[in-house]
Amino acid sequence: MEKGDKGGRLVFFEKDTFNKAFEMTVGTSHVIRAAWHPKLNQVLVGSGDGVVRVYYDMQKSFRGAKLCVVKKRTEAKQVNYIATQRIITPYALPLFKEDSIRQKSTYRQMVKDRKDPVKSHNPDPPQAIKGTGGKL
Repeated sequence: MEKGDKGGRLVFFEKDTFNKAFEMTVGTSHVIRAAWHPKLNQVLVGSGDGVVRVYYDMQKSFRGAKLCVVKKRTEAKQVNYIATQRIITPYALPLFKEDSIRQKSTYRQMVKDRKDPVKSHNPDPPQAIKGTGGKL
């Protein structure tokens, strides 16, 4: 790429006489590397902007990039649904909390259960000496 050029160039020469056979502009950045695949008959060109370009002939090329060109582009499936479930946030600000009868009733029931000695049974304290009281 010479000074003042706006894009990189790929130049082809004749192998016997080294005369310029064909020249083409490749993107807006300089060409870093070019490779020709003899079986596919395709030219791959890597440029300085990170883009790899593939050049091929529809009649002479075989497979390779042609397989991608023939494929139809799949579109993302649109899923439209509305969730009807209520979202409960335990630590929401009081401004955004919804008052509901169920929340208050479960809280009151929990307070009553705490006061009932049968429902809120404290665990037995650890035994001072192992094997006493019929427990290990």
